[in-house]
Amino acid sequence: MESFVSWNPREHLDEVPYDRARLSLGFLRAQMDKLFPSINEYWKPLFFSLGLEEPVVKYELFIESNAMPLAEGFLASYEVNSSGGYVHLDKQSVSAINQIFTNKDLKNSGEILVSYLIRRFLVSLEKSWAGGGDLRTSYSDSIPKSSVDFPAKAKLKIEIGGQLISLVFGIPVALVEIVNSTVLDQRKLKLEQQTEVSIELFGIYVQPELLIDYLRDGNVIKAPKTFSQHVNLYANGRPWAEGLLKTCQDKFAVELKSFALQKPENTAGQTRISLELERAINLEDFSIYQTAGAILLTNIRLNSPVSVAVSGEKIANAMMGISAEKKPLLKLLSKTNA
Repeated sequence: MESFVSWNPREHLDEVPYDRARLSLGFLRAQMDKLFPSINEYWKPLFFSLGLEEPVVKYELFIESNAMPLAEGFLASYEVNSSGGYVHLDKQSVSAINQIFTNKDLKNSGEILVSYLIRRFLVSLEKSWAGGGDLRTSYSDSIPKSSVDFPAKAKLKIEIGGQLISLVFGIPVALVEIVNSTVLDQRKLKLEQQTEVSIELFGIYVQPELLIDYLRDGNVIKAPKTFSQHVNLYANGRPWAEGLLKTCQDKFAVELKSFALQKPENTAGQTRISLELERAINLEDFSIYQTAGAILLTNIRLNSPVSVAVSGEKIANAMMGISAEKKPLLKLLSKTNA
């Protein structure tokens, strides 16, 4: 019989900082056209005077636990409400700006033009802000002491006259807090009924004659697949999302990655057994989690047992271990009517 040692989630799962989880729900759902609805009005005169069409702007918002160093290029500091951040453009983007606005490469003097445009951009953010309170922005040519120690980033891709410009803004915690609270305040709508979300660690199919082994108290069963942080989430019993299981302080968390989870295929003549976290989670506002990168915090402690379900029905509690081959071990503790 396989020897059994309970698994320690901290040894097998990545830790997500609480602030990164907390701030992921509003900030990642932020929409520029709602937070800065009149920003284009500050740029139209400039583009018109230069005979340029209005740019096409695409943006992505990130909250990162492990920031990467920035590539070589233009780097400067800015402040929003006295909290410092940074702005970065790669070399190709600096060259593209020079070509767009001067029709020639200004080389060393090109950073003067970039500096002016960023100053103008910061002012346009300040003037068009539609969230709570005021935004006060300022610019500095000084290079920040650290270009990586920021929890959030906004990556803008701007297409003007056939040229592509990429900007990265390192955003300080204080500004993330403002955006986060603004977005969540805007979502204070009449809530629908709670959504019950269950988190499946893995599922396997077994022959009916082997099912009794999984249902015998104290028996240790080794899963046929290696342990993975990838989990499946079900909302009210229906496939919802794929995610990565993590720890946050002393509880489980899930980083949502994809919303294309398919219903498990039926395997003729076999029964599906799934291993889930101890209990389902009730979400009052289900929609705020519909963003890749959002962190779902649970109230399930790391030392909690897991649940065994047969064909979708929970039938027992169990402890989970990890074998030397990194395969999950299952030890039934008690039957349940849940």
